[in-house]
Amino acid sequence: MLCAPADRTDIHITNGKISKINWLLNVIASFLLFCCSYLLSIKADLFDRPIVRFVNRFTNINYTVDNFLFALDNYPTFGGVILLCFVWYVLSNLNNTYLKARVIIAVLSASTAGLISRFLQHTLQTHPRPFYDTALKFNIPSVHSQAPLNTWHSYPSDHAVVLFGLTLAVYIGNRKLGLKLAIWISLVEFARIYVGAHYPTDIIGGGALALCLVWFSQNHTFVLLSLKFGKVLKISKGSWYAISFFLSYQIATLFSDIRSIISFNALTTAISSYFN
Repeated sequence: MLCAPADRTDIHITNGKISKINWLLNVIASFLLFCCSYLLSIKADLFDRPIVRFVNRFTNINYTVDNFLFALDNYPTFGGVILLCFVWYVLSNLNNTYLKARVIIAVLSASTAGLISRFLQHTLQTHPRPFYDTALKFNIPSVHSQAPLNTWHSYPSDHAVVLFGLTLAVYIGNRKLGLKLAIWISLVEFARIYVGAHYPTDIIGGGALALCLVWFSQNHTFVLLSLKFGKVLKISKGSWYAISFFLSYQIATLFSDIRSIISFNALTTAISSYFN
């Protein structure tokens, strides 16, 4: 995950640096897309509910389809794990140290964007998940044993934020591979809509937020900080491998175990059981 850079003389900055104009346009375009998706999410009857009602018509018709899409939604192997494998693949095939630093800072930014999206879910007043939207009367696929436990607002999707952010990280290092992965991750995120975990604007907003923050991280200053951090880790290869493995595992699984430990419900349950 983290690659110790070579000496500064080996850094091909000119070949790997994004122009300021392209950087700014990417950030602004992504932010505008996020704002538009947020406005649409507020008026669910205009966009979200009609689409989900149409998709929901095909639920519980074919068990194989339901089970396949449930697997895409539920198992990290099809999303984060695959993406982190390709992140490592891209990093190992890059000879441009500056471009490697761009990929690394993109991955870290995607993870940070996931935390920001979770905060926005609790603060933005949009809509509940399709599971719990009484106006929708969602038909839950039979492969679900039960509806998800969390009932807070679902915009933007933190799942989409991290996965699309990682996809962009791969794209930065290998454009053709990144575009192919974007198609696959779009299918994975469609599964989130199919099983009732998210509305379309949740996915669009999550992807837009990821693009905005990851592109923002591609500023030359942040990339240089990534290079300096890599030089610090170069002092100890053991630390580099340990941190890389830990971060790769956590990002690939979307920090699922850590989120479970520090979730509000888990903390209140633990405190209650302690005093009872």
